[in-house]
Amino acid sequence: MICRDLKLLSDSKGDWVLSLSLTNKMDVRTLQELIEVELLDLTLKKHRNKRTLTQNAYLWVLCNEIAKKVSSTKVKVYRDSIRAVGVSSDRDINNDDIIFFIKSWRKQGEGFVCDKMITKPNEFQTTIRFYQGSSEYDTEEMARLIDEIVTSAKDLGIDTMSTEEVGRLKR
Repeated sequence: MICRDLKLLSDSKGDWVLSLSLTNKMDVRTLQELIEVELLDLTLKKHRNKRTLTQNAYLWVLCNEIAKKVSSTKVKVYRDSIRAVGVSSDRDINNDDIIFFIKSWRKQGEGFVCDKMITKPNEFQTTIRFYQGSSEYDTEEMARLIDEIVTSAKDLGIDTMSTEEVGRLKR
């Protein structure tokens, strides 16, 4: 749900009351189903626009062109770019569980890749770097990925959109 006009007020009993305006009226139905629930888990975060399908389509066109030029696959080009500039987090995983976590992570999509980073001496854990696929990117993160791919394409002599066109695409 996307909301605006968030307000935090204190009522007469000293309890805090959260007030907000919904941007989508369909969300009201979802909230109405929760009115009688005694306790709720609620997460609020700053809204960020998701990457667009146009950005995604251009990304894959360039990945394909780069792959042809370097005798690779578009998926490998994409994954290498995700590793170069993508969103990642490191987690310590028990060595017995590594295969399960890696397989589960990769099932989310082509860009959900991970790398073993450090096996800790005398410990039973390995640090794994998990990269998020671009399907989860906001426009800023996607812009960084597009810049990486466009630079790679230009370095290989592949025609790309003009700087102005790429700028408009990244918004």
